[in-house]
Amino acid sequence: MPALLVVLQIGISASTMLHGATYNPEMMRSTDPRDRQVAFSLAFTTGTVMSVIASVVGGLLPRLFARFGASPVTGLRLTLVVGAALILASTAVFIRLREYHDGSGEQAVDATCSVQSEPEVTSSWKRFAFRYAVINVIIGFGAGLSIPYLNLYFADRFHASTVIVGNLFAMSNVVLTVGVLLAPWLVRRAGLLRTIGATVGGSLVFLVIMAFTHNIIIAALAFWMRAGLMMCSTPVTDKFCLELVPPNKRSVAHNIFQMAWTGSWAVSTALGAGSSRRQGLLCPWS
Repeated sequence: MPALLVVLQIGISASTMLHGATYNPEMMRSTDPRDRQVAFSLAFTTGTVMSVIASVVGGLLPRLFARFGASPVTGLRLTLVVGAALILASTAVFIRLREYHDGSGEQAVDATCSVQSEPEVTSSWKRFAFRYAVINVIIGFGAGLSIPYLNLYFADRFHASTVIVGNLFAMSNVVLTVGVLLAPWLVRRAGLLRTIGATVGGSLVFLVIMAFTHNIIIAALAFWMRAGLMMCSTPVTDKFCLELVPPNKRSVAHNIFQMAWTGSWAVSTALGAGSSRRQGLLCPWS
């Protein structure tokens, strides 16, 4: 039932965007400016480490269910149910969260942007938001043409099993975790813009290698390096971008940046799927 799958995916994406709209602005509000770079990297690392574990488990669960008589399709469905149950269980932690207040009982105020400087920052924020949104549109458009099909890439081109694909994605998150932990050190050594340019630009080389290689080992190595380089600077970039925005505009700014990325991603993914289907590059059922 493709229509139902589309509706459910819209719900998942909307929930993810709602979480993202509040997460980074809250991190900015509740962390010390001197510790933010490390805090953003550690928070991102926690997510990637759990993604490693989830990717391995997600690859093994269908095989485990098969031992109890489940068909391949039923095994995948039960794996999705397990994932949904874990997400639901996480709400118990969110329910316990409370607004942070300082010792005087007043809600914490971000010290990086004073009231006196806010009009100047607000004016520059509008220009900055537009420029950064354009960058997100360009990068998101390119990512949408490739990233959603990487699992099909390994399954179709190299006939990799579900377990192998799960392990490949798990290892990519290990590499990403190392890269994220190294990002603050790289920023201190080379500067933010140089770090972003070197890592994001370097990831494109490995994406091109994946496009032309027919060796699964080379493809896997390139896949891991692409993931690590492309995303390792994300936490420090988020922190840098939100520091240029007034505290009361950060949720809006973060949403604009995310919408620019996901909107262009959606368009390019649809174009990529149509082009690949016409050329017979994807499986018939895709």
